[in-house]
Amino acid sequence: IKKLPNTLIIALNRFETDYSQEPAVPRKINDKVAFPHELNMNPYTVHGREKAEEEKRLRKEQAAEESSNNNGKQEESKSNDETKGDDETKSSSDTSPPLLRTLTTDEEDGIYDLCGITIHSGNANSGHYWTYAKDRSTNKWCEFNDDDVSYWDVNNLEKDCFGGAISSHSAYKSSQNAYMLIYRKKSSNATFEDDIPQSLRDEIVGQN
Repeated sequence: IKKLPNTLIIALNRFETDYSQEPAVPRKINDKVAFPHELNMNPYTVHGREKAEEEKRLRKEQAAEESSNNNGKQEESKSNDETKGDDETKSSSDTSPPLLRTLTTDEEDGIYDLCGITIHSGNANSGHYWTYAKDRSTNKWCEFNDDDVSYWDVNNLEKDCFGGAISSHSAYKSSQNAYMLIYRKKSSNATFEDDIPQSLRDEIVGQN
């Protein structure tokens, strides 16, 4: 990916066609799909992949240097048993720390916050859709289900959205699961007006 959008929409593959039957039959996929509150898209960008390759190269060089140092100390330890304990101590203290660093501005630009989830409940032929969405000003989540709007506890994310077996003791998979995920770039300062064209905003206001 060369450029990341302010709003990232991910459609999960919840439907497929079973061609082993005649005629072919559409099928709903109710397998468990877990997803995070915070999504790091940096590994999937051109810059992120280049950075990962560079860090991989540096880690290899670091490991080779440490191995060389440790081998030298082992040889020295064999030639002088009295200093064996000291050499082991130095080997431990000379080990370089892992490559830790703060995120660059480009990398901060690749961090997304979950702000919306569209749910499908039913099968491949019929079902019902509703949405959970987070208020930007309060960070509270609401459920938008037809004309019913109510607060939703995001702590129920796994139970209400991931899908999969309803319990560890049951093979039955819930038909209620996330179908579409909406992530918003954490570094974005775009407002509601920036995200939605005027014509669409007028239509939304007119319908509500």
